[in-house]
Amino acid sequence: MWDDRVCRGIDPLTKLWTEDAAKELIEDYSRDGKEYEGDVLYMIYLEGWENFKERASLETGNSVLRQVAFLLEKLYRRPDVTARAGENAFIVYELGCRSVKEASERAEELCAGLRRIRFFEDEKNGVNIRTGAVWCRGEIREYSTLVRAAGYAVKCAAEKGEYVKAIAESSFLEEPDAGSVEIGRIAPYDVFGGETDIEFITELTDMLFLCEDAAVGIEMSMERLCLYFQADRACVMELSTDRKYFETAYEYHTNNLRVKNDNLFRIPTFFVKAFSRNFDERGLYVCNSLTELEKENRVIAEREKVYGTKALMQSSVLEQGEFRGYISICDMKEERLWTKREITTFLMAGKLIAASILRVRSLEYSQHVTYRDLLTESWNKNKFIMEAAKKPRKQGMKRAVVTFDLKNFKVINQEFGYDMGNAVLIEISNLLGMFIEKDECYARIEADTFVLLFYYRETSELEARVGRLLNHVERLSARLGLVFSFICMAGICAEEDGSMEIQEMIECADMVRKSIKDYHKSSSSFFNREMQQRRDREKYIASRMKKALESGEFLVYYQPRVDIRTGEYISLEALARWQPPGEALIMPGEFIPLFEQNGFISELDMYVFEQVCREIQGWMRSGRKVYPVAVNLSRIHIREKHFLEHLESVCRKYGVPVDYIELELTESAFLDDPEVIMESAVKIKEKGFVLSMDDFGTGFSSLSMLKDIPVDIIKLDQSFFQKKMTEREKIIISYVIQMTRELQIEVVSEGIETEEHEQFLKEIGCDIAQGYLYARPAPLAVHEAKLWK
Repeated sequence: MWDDRVCRGIDPLTKLWTEDAAKELIEDYSRDGKEYEGDVLYMIYLEGWENFKERASLETGNSVLRQVAFLLEKLYRRPDVTARAGENAFIVYELGCRSVKEASERAEELCAGLRRIRFFEDEKNGVNIRTGAVWCRGEIREYSTLVRAAGYAVKCAAEKGEYVKAIAESSFLEEPDAGSVEIGRIAPYDVFGGETDIEFITELTDMLFLCEDAAVGIEMSMERLCLYFQADRACVMELSTDRKYFETAYEYHTNNLRVKNDNLFRIPTFFVKAFSRNFDERGLYVCNSLTELEKENRVIAEREKVYGTKALMQSSVLEQGEFRGYISICDMKEERLWTKREITTFLMAGKLIAASILRVRSLEYSQHVTYRDLLTESWNKNKFIMEAAKKPRKQGMKRAVVTFDLKNFKVINQEFGYDMGNAVLIEISNLLGMFIEKDECYARIEADTFVLLFYYRETSELEARVGRLLNHVERLSARLGLVFSFICMAGICAEEDGSMEIQEMIECADMVRKSIKDYHKSSSSFFNREMQQRRDREKYIASRMKKALESGEFLVYYQPRVDIRTGEYISLEALARWQPPGEALIMPGEFIPLFEQNGFISELDMYVFEQVCREIQGWMRSGRKVYPVAVNLSRIHIREKHFLEHLESVCRKYGVPVDYIELELTESAFLDDPEVIMESAVKIKEKGFVLSMDDFGTGFSSLSMLKDIPVDIIKLDQSFFQKKMTEREKIIISYVIQMTRELQIEVVSEGIETEEHEQFLKEIGCDIAQGYLYARPAPLAVHEAKLWK
């Protein structure tokens, strides 16, 4: 059976696909796939592995490789392909990935998960995990080129001191001389050894690794060891969680008798650690007679005497090179000269059982990570949803889900450091653990957001209880030595008829929490029917958005900007509209905020950008006058690592000079994340794009920021012109125009609807305006007569 597995392309050490098998699978898929939204190939590269191997034992290295492979197998299932690509490299080919950004995010999650293996947390080992990801859509179909592209991404990550780098296959093809990382050849791995009983080892392997419950497989292997070696007792001793003892984790007796002394089921760590020095370089200890053991460790010998042991063999369990326990078989009938065949067979059996034990450990750790928040040790969102759904219905009581967060939490991190921020989250978690009642539960679902399941009878009772909770959280600031109170926002979804799922209740509570506008004091609000209608509408929009983009339902409208001195059009702004078949036009205010929440805004931004470039290309080819066009750029899009490269590539595709394109960012984007946006703004200018700040005047720091932001244009927010202007407003606008003129920044006034507004702009020297007074947003054809007279 082992030979059969090897023939089918299984790496004997890690049980992943071999590189040859992976090549065949991936290239077969590439040949079959005609059009797909995208896949991603990851390379997991162990940097520093060769130096580590020179210092460590072979088994230690193999143990680490097995753990990496095990976690990869847990993270990826068919039809994804996981393979060992070299001595120090693994690959994963994951089906279904929409963008380089998504590939980068998944690679970050993958790398973070693998780095939690304790071996990689120990800097003394000198081994780093770096992950390269190549997002592919069929341009590269050869396995070797894909792997080189992933290796190039790893190399780029290493050069920048990063753990993760994701690239598109197209960007790699543009670098014909791109280098890659060096991958070591896989050393031969002798699965069986000298005179090992292959048939028994094969049977044991199937028992351990084909059993759905790994722990049950280990229990069964204890019985099988006794039967094969004609031993009377087999057991596994493992280091306890508190590391004070080695405890009996698994045990089997042929006569089904156990020693009635609980003290024999555990041994103080000191004695076992001392005894572990008697294991040879293979991790094996062979004792033909207890007299041999007495000479080496009297405590362990006396313990075995109580059991009635005459002879024994033990195989160590190592985790990252640390002695974590041993597998033992004992003959209680007579002293015994173990044969070479028995020794080598037990050695291999011990390694297999040890691997299964580590597999159980990894699974337990994986489950812990899957369902626990590692900072607060509270449940995470997934666990909360699972467990809350199981909670019993109570007679005369209804359920409610409450989500809340801290509105000034970012200030805590910025002003007092992340250690204080973490301390706040831990204190809140501890408080919630004491606040909930029987059958209720809570979890940390993200950042500073927590969720609770409450039972209640009357709405007034529930509202009062949430108020008490927020008061308790507010007072935590004093306990932590902070000079200000926390401000909490809570959303409440109170179940009325018992028909709502927990996930749905969380979403509803979140919706109302995010809608609370009073940030000056702690507040709570209930989910209501109006919000339900809005939520249903958002769910409909979200369910249709991708198909709508693919089928061309999103339209690009244009609104001209006018030189108010001459009345001539001088530039255009591109605006998205959604026209579903047979339905009314959907305005951006209804879908843009939702797209910013779910990340789809980046795809819409790129769609509009490409449509604009296609139009400009048409003007240039037909010899028409070319107008600069402003395109809105979401703050979500600008946080993507390669957004500028994507914009440049589209401009190159259509032959559009970048200075014809104006990229608009809202003022709030600069205020919300100033460092990131400022850095991106500088890069935008370096590439030659025109940069503008939209909605200027809605924030609090606008004027002070102008000296630092490299904008070419500011657009005065239309709120200034929505009603008859006061003298105070006129003075403010006059000074803004004067100041920006001195800074050589162009000003565009939005929302101009009356001749009075226009006359005022002429008086203060603002020459460019945009608004319904001149033209409404409309398809380009509507404006053509005036654009190209």
